Amino acid sequence: MTAPTTSRSEHYDVVVVGAGIAGITAACYLGRSGIRTLLLEKEDKPGGLVGSFIHEGFTFDSGIRAFENSGIVYPMLRDLGIDIHACKSTVSVGIASHMVKITVQEDIGSYADMLSAVFPNLKTYVHELF
Repeated sequence: MTAPTTSRSEHYDVVVVGAGIAGITAACYLGRSGIRTLLLEKEDKPGGLVGSFIHEGFTFDSGIRAFENSGIVYPMLRDLGIDIHACKSTVSVGIASHMVKITVQEDIGSYADMLSAVFPNLKTYVHELF
């Protein structure tokens, strides 16, 4: 990534180091408030733990797989004028022809049942874990 050129007379009120979700959010709010803000990032592109990359035509998450709305994420994005489509993240776990989709805490029991079906000789131990 090539650093932007600036003159020595360039002045910023705030320098935000790191263009992860927190740095980008801070820089957006500062800039929107009229504060001259410089956002610096060491990687080739922003995103931090919520970034992604493309390899052989497939998109992969480079950090966390998902983030949940804690009551602040979506209102903050709307407030910043960012329209983003998000879908509920689900996790699927499979062994051979058995598959369990985990969307809520209670689905862990279905995972234990699947393990017991695949490994019947370990059924007692599986249910002790869960």
